[in-house]
Parts: sequence; structure tokens; C-alpha cells
Amino acid sequence: MNPRDPSRPRAQAAFTLVELLVAIAILAIVTVLAWRGLDQVTRARDAIIEFLGEERATTQFFDQFHYDAEGVVTDSAVNDPPVQLAANELLLVRHLYPPGAAPRLQVVRYRLEGERLVRYASLPLATLGAVHAALGANPETDANWSSYTLAAPLAAARMRVWLPGTGWTDREDDVLAATQALRAAPNLSASVATPATRTVTGFEVSLQGKNMRSPLTRIVLVGG
Repeated sequence: MNPRDPSRPRAQAAFTLVELLVAIAILAIVTVLAWRGLDQVTRARDAIIEFLGEERATTQFFDQFHYDAEGVVTDSAVNDPPVQLAANELLLVRHLYPPGAAPRLQVVRYRLEGERLVRYASLPLATLGAVHAALGANPETDANWSSYTLAAPLAAARMRVWLPGTGWTDREDDVLAATQALRAAPNLSASVATPATRTVTGFEVSLQGKNMRSPLTRIVLVGG
């Protein structure tokens, strides 16, 4: 056997064209699969973040609404009904206790504007005349109102009130009829201790965010 000539270059192994094409195809498939996996993880993360944001906003809304409902005045405290319904809107007249100041009244409006649920609040009101003016004012054009978006974006929202003897309703006509019936009822003697009368004794609120499969519903008593 002839010894190899050390001056001859050693043969180098190389990929064939077919092997290169196969390697490129495998690399492309792995890249596509990795991108799809990363895209799914990113979408899932974004969905979780949006859901947690909706849940936080919904919880904040229910806390604020419960606080407002606890302070709703009785029917005898104002000449107008302290709870009123309108198209995509709920109005409340509530007690307000500013720090270091005398108790006041406040008109609060919960208004559904597209996919947003906005809370409008008037300034502290010292007279019934100011309360009646606030009930008829437009908070979007009146500088004496503050506003804050409590829940957005919403897929659905519903607000109803409970009328003793009638049940749940979202019709203002039902509230007005119950108010008139309450006022027409005979008054008991002033010497008899009776509980404060209310036309509306409860609220039912349902909210559904865009990432929620079903709405969240809460029932809140008026006046605590």
C-alpha cells in the first residue's frame, strides 16, 4: 500500500444541494411553528391583561355604586323622586357629608355612553332648589359636574330598580306611578314611629365586558 503523499490536500466533506434544501425546509418549518407558538402566547397574555383590566374596572364600579346607593335619600327628603330612570341613565339623589362642612345633597348620574359607563356627580347642594336644578341639568355642558369612566369597554349593561308590589323594572313610568301611589297613601299619625318610605328599595345592575363570557350581576339595597 502506497503511503499518502502529505503534500496532497485532504478531501473535505460537503453538503449536497438536496441536503441543503432539506435543511432549509426544516428550518423554515421550525421557524413557522415557533412563531405561531409565540403568537398564541402573546395573544393569551393580552387577553388575560384585558380581562383583568375589565374585572378591576367592574369591581371599582360596583364598589362606587354600592356607596352611592347607601346614601340615597328618602322620598320625603325631596319633592322629586330620589331615583329616576331615563334612556341609558340612572339618577340618584344622595346624602353627602363633606369633611369639616355641613351635610349636603348630591345628584349622581350613571350614564351608558356607547361602550363606556360614566358616573357624573354634581357639586354639593345646599337647597332643594339646587337639587331640582341639578336633576334637570345636562352634565356634559354644565361645569358644575365632575365625570369619571368606571367601566369600559362594555359589551352589555342593564340597570333595573325594585318597586315593592311591582317587582323589577327599567321603566320610568313604573317609578313615577309608584311614587304617586306612595304620596297618595294615607299618612299615619305623627306620634307613630314608622320607617322612612321609599319608592325604590333596590337596584339590579348587570355588566358584561367584551372579554367576559357572561355578565356580572349585583343586587344592592337602597339606603344600605
